[in-house]
Amino acid sequence: MLRNSLKQTFHILKSCTKTRLCTQNSVLRRSFASIPSQTRSKVSNRLHKKLANTWGIPYVRSFRSSAPRLDPMKDPYATLGVDKNASNSDIKKAYYKLAKQYHPDANPDKKAQEKFVEIKQAYEILSDPQKKQAFDSYGPSSFSNGEFNGSARDYEQEFRAASNGFGGFGGFGGFNFEDLFSGFTGSARQSRRSSAFEVFVGEDIDTSVTIDFLEAAKGTRKNVTIRPLTTCSTCHGTGLKTGTSRQTCSTCNGTGHRVHVMQGGFQMATACQACGGVGTVIPPSGSCRTCGGEGVIRERKVVAVDIPAGIQDGMHLRIQGQGDAASTANAAPNARSRPGDLFVTVRIRKHELFRRDGANVYYQAKIPMTTAILGGTITVPTLDGEVELRVPPSTNTGEHITMSGKGMPKLTATGRSGYKGDFLVEFQVSMPKSLTPEQRHLMEMLADSLHDTTARRTGITGNDSKPSTSTDTNENNQNGSVGGFFKRAFRRLHPEEDTKNKTDKTDKTDKADKTDEKK
Repeated sequence: MLRNSLKQTFHILKSCTKTRLCTQNSVLRRSFASIPSQTRSKVSNRLHKKLANTWGIPYVRSFRSSAPRLDPMKDPYATLGVDKNASNSDIKKAYYKLAKQYHPDANPDKKAQEKFVEIKQAYEILSDPQKKQAFDSYGPSSFSNGEFNGSARDYEQEFRAASNGFGGFGGFGGFNFEDLFSGFTGSARQSRRSSAFEVFVGEDIDTSVTIDFLEAAKGTRKNVTIRPLTTCSTCHGTGLKTGTSRQTCSTCNGTGHRVHVMQGGFQMATACQACGGVGTVIPPSGSCRTCGGEGVIRERKVVAVDIPAGIQDGMHLRIQGQGDAASTANAAPNARSRPGDLFVTVRIRKHELFRRDGANVYYQAKIPMTTAILGGTITVPTLDGEVELRVPPSTNTGEHITMSGKGMPKLTATGRSGYKGDFLVEFQVSMPKSLTPEQRHLMEMLADSLHDTTARRTGITGNDSKPSTSTDTNENNQNGSVGGFFKRAFRRLHPEEDTKNKTDKTDKTDKADKTDEKK
């Protein structure tokens, strides 16, 4: 059986045009396809040694893509610091945070490496719906020596995973494990393997703009000044001087990755930090003088921002493509990129007259006491200009009148202005701070007319303080309560006119009597 396997392996090696690129994993994956599964374990070790001694192909022990081996079994939720109700997004965020902290490139401590393996194993369980459900239902008993018992495993698939430098780190639902370290190594996104499909995105820019209340009601356009990163016009984003080219990375010898030996003899490959996983670097003497080899420079830029009507204080506007340009100087050739976005936070100044609550606008109108009692017409400012508003009689403080459709436009889900809210006029009755004697007499008479016994009186004696006579009462009944009130008020304020009227009436009566006597 071993002889047949070696023959098969020899033909595989012979078919390779570049044997230096062959690895034991790639060879074993193809040669073991013809070996029955019962004898693979016996043949495996001898074949490994034969490959190393005969053809000089090193034996690289890699992580398998199998379920984690936890001995003893540890709670993956506790390892990642999440609860059982955590969403997939929360689990992934917790994993990224811990992996960044304990990754061998960032933390050379051996304990950190062990912790990193535990984190990886915990994530493999919680990121797989089947494994996660099994652990939630049966706990550690669903794993035998850390191996998941959910389904049979394909041997060739194990070799396919082993051929990857990351082994079990190869991917999570289409996610490239090397992308995890792009945030702190600045290189994993530029790995040679994924550069053909990846789009580099620049950073977003945050800024703010302040507008007036009426501008928020009507909509406006404002210019904001920013300093984004833009593609260098000298090197067109390559970071190279004219006439120079990139060189092979001396750190990884052009492979784009480095191998870290971990406890137990396992090896793990990570993107080379020197070249960013590309395999080539810009020579020191070949950097663009304008951008210093970065491919981007920071420039001042003015962006016009259209602010829709009805926007509220604190809302964010997103202007696509106005953020920082992505630096592709250390990326693979022909790498695609797009700039980030501009986020503008809108602040609205308070208005001295209007108050806003969502799409509704409130205005407090102060009206005199007499207008509140008798009613009348006042002029009210609105978002569209001044209007005449009728005040009904007997209006109290706190009452309001609603003008439908005169408020703020309401933004829809698409960011467009929809229907308008209401404009509410709230009344506040203004009381006079001081009264003249005549005005006080009138108020006292009004209190008498309304039978208000709690109102304070001045206590003036004489004709002015006499209570209403039956004649006055009959007169009030004849002329109406309002007319009688004002007649009595006029007599109290102008007694001389009342005496004069009585004298004239007496003279007329005497003349009439004399005429009758003559007749």
